[in-house]
Amino acid sequence: MHRLLAHPALAPVVLALSTGALVLLRPTFPERWIVHWGVGNVPDGWATRDGLGVFFPVMLGAGIQVFLELMVLLMRSAQRSLDPRLAALGVAQARIAGTMLAVMMGALALALPLLNLQTPWLIILGAFGWVGLLVVVLVVYNRRELARLRAEGVPGLEHYRGILYVNPNDERLWVPKLAGMGWTLNFAHPRAWLLLVVLISPALIAIVALMILPK
Repeated sequence: MHRLLAHPALAPVVLALSTGALVLLRPTFPERWIVHWGVGNVPDGWATRDGLGVFFPVMLGAGIQVFLELMVLLMRSAQRSLDPRLAALGVAQARIAGTMLAVMMGALALALPLLNLQTPWLIILGAFGWVGLLVVVLVVYNRRELARLRAEGVPGLEHYRGILYVNPNDERLWVPKLAGMGWTLNFAHPRAWLLLVVLISPALIAIVALMILPK
């Protein structure tokens, strides 16, 4: 399954199929539907059956794929000194994420007109659930691949637990990523979890505020 999700052609195929479904089902869509909600769940953006907004989620998904493929190119450039098996691990992670995000954007493109939702809660819960599943898939994939690479004798993996670096004997808070590009937290460091909360809190607070503030 992971090998299929990491195939470079799968995400474009998913987006192409989603686009084809939109074209075929377009005559059944309502004249217009909500695509964005503002403060207090007040609708402030609509798409129309005859407009290009029908395809916006798919186009956004395509933009995400372009970004991730650029990241793959950068990773390959930064990974020249790494064991090629570790380099392949980083590339596979990016492509698994790309495939699952393509599925999410394709589903969103179809759900918005077909369900004609009046509130964003189903979309928000679905997106959080899907991203949570993506994290689980990546953790399972990493654990399996790291176990295989350790068995093959690849050095430097003893402190990685799935996607997390955990080394109580390392005094550094930030350490280079396993894939050789960027940095990650040492989750054995006493300040790591606090810093993680600080980093993600603004986004969570903004989402909650948009949903609960009065109209």
